[in-house]
Amino acid sequence: MAAAGTYEEPRRYAGTLAFSNATRPIPRVHVLVVVLCTLALGAAATAWSMAAGVADSYGDATHHLVIARRVVDSQTPGFAQFGTVWLPLPHIIFLPLVLIDPLFWTGLAGAIVGVVSLAIASVAVFLIAWSGTGRAVGGYVAVAVLITDPNMLYLQSSAMTEPLYMAVLALQAYMMVRWVRWQNVGDLLMLGVVTAVGVGTRYDGWFVAAAVTFAVVTVTVLRFRDQERATANGITVVAVSAFVVFLWLFYNWIIFGNPLEFSNGELAPATQAAQIGIDATKGNLIGSIYTYGTAMLEDLGPILLAFGGVVVVWAAITEAKTPILWGLLVLAAAAGFNVVSLFLGQSVIRTQYSDPQGVLNIRYGIQVLPVVAMSAGLVVGQLGSRLTRRIGVAVVVLVIAGQSALYISGGWTSIRTLVDAQPTRPGIAETTKAARWYRDHHVKGEVALFYSLATPESARFFMRAEVPIREYLTENNDVIWKAAFDRPHEYVDWLIVSPQLPGRADPVREVIDSGRSVGVNFRYELQAEVDGWQFYRRVPPRG
Repeated sequence: MAAAGTYEEPRRYAGTLAFSNATRPIPRVHVLVVVLCTLALGAAATAWSMAAGVADSYGDATHHLVIARRVVDSQTPGFAQFGTVWLPLPHIIFLPLVLIDPLFWTGLAGAIVGVVSLAIASVAVFLIAWSGTGRAVGGYVAVAVLITDPNMLYLQSSAMTEPLYMAVLALQAYMMVRWVRWQNVGDLLMLGVVTAVGVGTRYDGWFVAAAVTFAVVTVTVLRFRDQERATANGITVVAVSAFVVFLWLFYNWIIFGNPLEFSNGELAPATQAAQIGIDATKGNLIGSIYTYGTAMLEDLGPILLAFGGVVVVWAAITEAKTPILWGLLVLAAAAGFNVVSLFLGQSVIRTQYSDPQGVLNIRYGIQVLPVVAMSAGLVVGQLGSRLTRRIGVAVVVLVIAGQSALYISGGWTSIRTLVDAQPTRPGIAETTKAARWYRDHHVKGEVALFYSLATPESARFFMRAEVPIREYLTENNDVIWKAAFDRPHEYVDWLIVSPQLPGRADPVREVIDSGRSVGVNFRYELQAEVDGWQFYRRVPPRG
């Protein structure tokens, strides 16, 4: 029985699979220290991102927050506002936060989720490393590797879904280790729930769910030689995930008339990649592995990646017959997904080392950080004597310091996830200036016709203008949007035309060019042009 204020870890179990020798209880103070340190570092990184004006550099980050807000704040609120392509769970998690205006306008709603997600991931890798070694030093090493990566710290300060999914992935690994060790039905059910959360968060989770199911079935067969029990356990762990997938397919069918709209629709990554000719890895397994490897190199840096390769192999060998191995496999499955996705042409990555070169989705490589962190903790914690463990800690410190020195010497461009966000940055200042003008001239209750997909920065307009989304008519309002094109004077007070970009036409301009902006009893008059943004307001006709 564990003493008060501790977590009880299981004793060695004599079964078909060997078990870790972590028999000592885990004091809650260690978990508290991990949480506080992660929250403090995450908050500091967020404060820097906010002060530097880069927290919302990713266009996707602003879209995530806008999608969450418009589920409630819209001319046509409801589930249809989740749209397609992105899975809905991150937006559901963002929803209560984005309803608080200051958190939405500043993007802090996304950062709060990111910081908490990093703290959850830290606790999970700490507990796994502790359970594999019985020593706190292993857990702290794992946490240190996880939370000192600048690319991870930048991502958790934004509304991107990678930090949230990393937390889910780390929890999956922890629950897998617990279930393999204990064979407890409650742990299996919890593993199934966490896996379903991953399925609803990112498509990586679909691949990992299959890997988790395979692992559960394999472990059951190895231990009990019972096919029926293995089948039952497999169904138990995957049932909720399968239901989540069914709901998403059904949603896409009901809303868009195509259950695979997120995969092969107009806005699907594969469709866009094919249209602009950047799916070079499709059908090329070696090219896919190499390309994802370059993303890992960009996100972890050469020193940490080289160190990670050593400790991952070391941990896999030393934990080959323990429950920890299955946690490692769960974490590694995320990397496998990215390779498969590149091979199938469902995603695109461009780095400074890929062929062709570029800057696109570099952040995908960050998903290997938890397996590197956990492996580092396991290796150091397993070292036999206090002296060798101290040497191990010193090596980890040198790795982190060496990689940090490279980041510092390279300036902000060495933080590759920040560079990854830069393609959307050129229009931020212009969008902010235009949105502020509209905020100052908009009267509460007035509605604007606005195409939110006109530029990568259009979604940011909602946040910078600080006007409720329900006071816009956009393409997400479907029937009303279409009606407003024919009879704008019946629906809107403003016409907002975005800057013209090559290959992107703003349909709101069609209202003006077609003459529908002038009628017997109304006309829309240009009030201002701000850095390419045009604002037309409905006024009485002349004379």
